[in-house]
Amino acid sequence: MLFADLHVHPFLRPFESRSNDNDTMSDNPNNLTSVWNVYNVPKDTLRHFIGEHAGFTTYSQSDFTSTVSSTVRLLGVSMYPPESGFFQIPNTTLLDKIIGLLRLKEIAEIELGHIVSSFTKNNVIRLRSDEYDYFQELLKQLHYIQNGPFVPDASLCVGTVYSQIKNAGYTVLQNGSNVRLINSDPLIQIFLNIEGGNALWSNVTLSGKHWNGSNFNEHTTNQTLHDYQALTDADFRNKITKDMVENHPETMNALWSKDDCDMVMQNLRQLISSAKIFSFTMAHHYYNGLCGHCDSLQPITTLGLTDQSFGKDSDITPLGYMVINELLKNNVLVDVKHMSWKARQSYYRFRANNYPQIPIVWSHACVSGRKAIGDADFIDTWHPNPFYQVNLNMFDDDIFETVRSNGMIGVELDQRVNGVKDSNTIETLWKQFQYIVERVATTTRNPNISVWDNICLGTDFDGVIHPVDEFKTYREMKFFEDFLLNEIKTYMQHPPANFQPQDLLEPDEILARLCFKNLVWFVKEHFK
Repeated sequence: MLFADLHVHPFLRPFESRSNDNDTMSDNPNNLTSVWNVYNVPKDTLRHFIGEHAGFTTYSQSDFTSTVSSTVRLLGVSMYPPESGFFQIPNTTLLDKIIGLLRLKEIAEIELGHIVSSFTKNNVIRLRSDEYDYFQELLKQLHYIQNGPFVPDASLCVGTVYSQIKNAGYTVLQNGSNVRLINSDPLIQIFLNIEGGNALWSNVTLSGKHWNGSNFNEHTTNQTLHDYQALTDADFRNKITKDMVENHPETMNALWSKDDCDMVMQNLRQLISSAKIFSFTMAHHYYNGLCGHCDSLQPITTLGLTDQSFGKDSDITPLGYMVINELLKNNVLVDVKHMSWKARQSYYRFRANNYPQIPIVWSHACVSGRKAIGDADFIDTWHPNPFYQVNLNMFDDDIFETVRSNGMIGVELDQRVNGVKDSNTIETLWKQFQYIVERVATTTRNPNISVWDNICLGTDFDGVIHPVDEFKTYREMKFFEDFLLNEIKTYMQHPPANFQPQDLLEPDEILARLCFKNLVWFVKEHFK
């Protein structure tokens, strides 16, 4: 069976494995800078030990050799300039005080960043420096991907693991009409997404101090986050219009200087003109001046190794609305993953009131098992709630909004956000699909749309995740197919009473829709 994946990071590790900042991708799959390289940290190393016990992967999940070896053929590739906060230990923790006294803080931050990310130490040092520029990093990633080599050098495919990719290659799609999936064809087709609004910030100087868009808290001493939010009364999110954003921004609260806003918008327009982008994830792990985010880095936040608190759970800013409007009018979908609950609600209203034809996207998502924020009660038949009950995950109102917009939910394969605790709870992964379809069955949907039609895979492979043990890489997708089909067959023997005739599909058809048909249709329909 074919597979398609809405959200994956195959280029990030090889890109950050380059020795020099301007190096291009190697055409040798045995080279770490090649997207075809099968990466594994040796098991007898400290990095492997820490990774396995702290929940960080020490192997590639979506390298293109593994992709071709499976039947994954359509990928939503996420480009992401890593946020500086990843490589800085907060100065409020006991750990910081101890390593500070020992004068080991910089060394510890570099080592920790290297272990967690698998980037080279030189690149970790660069990402921590004043020269690091988010937008320029994004453009370099874009150039790295767009300029191949799209086909590995067959004469360099040394070793049995690489022998099967001598006729393989990848292509960057320019629109959805070009999607052609053939099981026997070893061509990987990719479409590009951006993860994190920080990607739009260039280096600037505020109050004589260097700033690349990551350290907002250092430049807001005389202001509060309320000054950066457009939401000034209970119903303001329903009043924001396209005309207001484009022609009357002065009617919204003050934000950064006009020069800073112009810089961000200029960068966005340059990006849109230089590449065909399918979707844009507004928020990520740290505050970016566009909208609030959710906690997403447990357990390292709990251990005090990073701090996501500034700007967390806040709303969309006026600049954020400007970015959203520019994206939507250029048919770039807004991905709501990582956005705070408040920011998501504001986006839902803005989209419905101004761009109702644009669907909502959750590129890599899991459910919380709750109706809405503040609702601690689990409303279904499983007790206790088996899901990961955090604001990062979808509430029922998120599911309803997405389905009513004819949107798409990519189910993530990370242990933590799935609620998978060990091999005995792997059924929690299936319950992600089950929970979504049973919520969809209770709400208004378009005629002839089945409960299965708004779900696909969004693995987040090679992001900061710990894959489910049984499905660690694309090489295990056949096992995932068998697992999912078995669960579907069992479930459809006694489907819910409120399922409509169009919901009562054969298990093979349900599997095909979840694994590739839904996403193929969605990309063909909305990638313009």
